Amino acid sequence: MKIKKINSIFAALVLSTGILTYFTSGVLAEGKEDFNSLKSKYMVLMDYESGKIIYKKNADQKIYPASTTKIWTAYCVLQKCQDLNEKIKIGTMPEIEGSSMYLEEGEVFTTRQLLESLLIHSSNDVAYVLARHYGGGDERKFIDFMNSEAKKFGFNHTHFNNPHGLPDTDHYTTAEEMTNMARIAYGNDIIKSIVAKKSVTFKKSNEIKLDRELYNSNKFLNSNMQMNYNGKDIPMKYDVVDGIKTGYTDDAGNCLVATGTKNKIRMISGVFFAPSGSLYHDSRFLLDYGFENFKSIIIYKKSDIRGQKKVRF
Repeated sequence: MKIKKINSIFAALVLSTGILTYFTSGVLAEGKEDFNSLKSKYMVLMDYESGKIIYKKNADQKIYPASTTKIWTAYCVLQKCQDLNEKIKIGTMPEIEGSSMYLEEGEVFTTRQLLESLLIHSSNDVAYVLARHYGGGDERKFIDFMNSEAKKFGFNHTHFNNPHGLPDTDHYTTAEEMTNMARIAYGNDIIKSIVAKKSVTFKKSNEIKLDRELYNSNKFLNSNMQMNYNGKDIPMKYDVVDGIKTGYTDDAGNCLVATGTKNKIRMISGVFFAPSGSLYHDSRFLLDYGFENFKSIIIYKKSDIRGQKKVRF
């Protein structure tokens, strides 16, 4: 019987993990009236630990990810990097538009430093340097690796054509897949530590030609601005959020993948093509909905198991 089979699978999952997760509201958020206040075109909210989708809107439709691309760039760099202290010398740079660290030929940075600039400041020139270096001198090979890694996880509606997310009609994903990629990347401790930083400073030295102080583009981490939320003006800075990455192009609109923990629950949201003024409102709304309506309960601890017995369903 199908019901018995499902119950058996559910029981096995609970017994193997000792954790039961559930919605306090008993239903998914889809169609809830409060969600009419959200203006972003593409959205998804996931429980971080299980990957369970709690809410989604147009999450399977094709989108342009803009600089959220750099989350996957960083993840793929770390799949290849053997030493975060490996030094990379800056060669001749092509002209790359958008956010930049303004790297100069002859400067030398470690892989860790470049990853910090990539994820905190969203530097497009750094994305190029990392792709070229870890592509063995050919950024195209690194981009191919980004795509093969995405396919490995079953992201069949994603295709990368550059390492930074600048406009390209052959560079696309979906809100669900991009948020899932961020979820995977955030599981890396290096990425986790970098995206939580408010800023990073590089001092002038024999290897670095200019002083640079770079600030995180994620306003949940460091903004002094206010935003209207539930009819009140509140700080845009949200202490429960500790990552992960913003993005913007004309074609992609305002984008943000954000994660945070509250009440011992970690949520991750993806908001794409947000109108001006809606990005942080919609992201916080999704995260708060998850925190307020989703719980993890420990049924037992594995150390409590005294033996096993077969049960017929």
